[in-house]
Amino acid sequence: MIALRRVAQEPLASGSVALVGARLLSIMGGIVTVSIVARALDDATFGFWSALASLTTLTAGLDFGIGNAVRNRIATSRAAGDESRAREAFSAAVLVVTLLSTALAVLALAAAAGVRAIGWVGWSSEQQEAIAVTIVCLGAFQVGNLAQLALYARERPVLVAALEVTRWAMTIPALLLVASAGGGLLPMAAAYFLALALSVLAAFPLLIANGHWGGLPSAARAWVVTRRDIWAGVGFASLQVVATLVYQTDVLVAAQLTSLAEAGDFALVQRLYLVPATLMFAAATPLWARTSAEVAVGNHQWARTFAARAAAAAAGAAVLAGVAIALAGPWAVEVWAGREIRDASLYAGLAVWLVVAVWVMVLSVVLNGMGRVWPQVRWLSVAVVVKVAIAWLLVERLGVAALAWGATVALLPLAWSNWREVRRSLSQNERGAREVRS
Repeated sequence: MIALRRVAQEPLASGSVALVGARLLSIMGGIVTVSIVARALDDATFGFWSALASLTTLTAGLDFGIGNAVRNRIATSRAAGDESRAREAFSAAVLVVTLLSTALAVLALAAAAGVRAIGWVGWSSEQQEAIAVTIVCLGAFQVGNLAQLALYARERPVLVAALEVTRWAMTIPALLLVASAGGGLLPMAAAYFLALALSVLAAFPLLIANGHWGGLPSAARAWVVTRRDIWAGVGFASLQVVATLVYQTDVLVAAQLTSLAEAGDFALVQRLYLVPATLMFAAATPLWARTSAEVAVGNHQWARTFAARAAAAAAGAAVLAGVAIALAGPWAVEVWAGREIRDASLYAGLAVWLVVAVWVMVLSVVLNGMGRVWPQVRWLSVAVVVKVAIAWLLVERLGVAALAWGATVALLPLAWSNWREVRRSLSQNERGAREVRS
């Protein structure tokens, strides 16, 4: 009980509220951004800009999981009172990720220039320049994202939320300025991606000001320090890949198995349910670093109790959100997009999916904080196979609602596995801690 009271006084709640608020602002900022760019560019150019903008989510795992592995290393080192080790882990990762991002950026720039030179693509000079700017900015984003993960590890989610707000405070005025000046694709891409990169790179001054930076080590020392997290990094990178296949391919599957119109309908309805899912994931994010820290000091009872309460609370909130969207969704879609979509089975399937997905996400955050990644990778891989199989068998006959229900069924084994893994891992750790004390 003492541990639970101590934890209640910590800024978990304030961090969650800040991240939810920032994520809401981010959603609105994205809507405004698309509106500005769509009005400033013609249809074809806007489509090209949209393709570039979609690359942001695809680059998040190109550090090969080093960022998330070091995130855990920093949190556990701090919990053990070893601040110098936490600083060294971060500094070494910065050098490794910087070299890695630079190498990947150079390869991407060379590949883009090469495919254009041999005539495989018909990009104009402006499109080629926009691609180059995007690649450079995303390379910088990769390095800055590592600093942002360090803020998470140090349980400073309010600062992360402030950086996200700063991003949109820079992005929207910059895009409005470019649009008012009649700028085309290149200045639009530069404004968008430069704001993205600068907003995460701003985490470095915050870390330095608080004494969390020890300077860059030598390349040899950086490798010695970072290689202990390579296997964990591979796990996190694998987790990101399979999670992307599970959570972000539904529309692509629908487009392959049905008409583009039906796929568009599915995407519109799914977006309604993704809003509460995104907000609840943001609220749960501070649990990652806290779990790492509490388990590192042997406070397994707190981790187990809080994981159960957080998962149950999130699932309960998801039930309310799912029911509300199922009831009001057809009206909301009609007002928002001017489309009449009244497939009750689709809304119900996505409502159930929301509950299961939120349960999985919260427990995944806890497991990530414990470094328990590979069981998630295995069951997410199973989920990909199950989802695709159900879609292939049923979508053509029953419509896109079958995809929603199939995605739900596919997550059920993972929901069970995550719960079992949290309980079992924490129990094993607690027994081990007792044996060491005795």
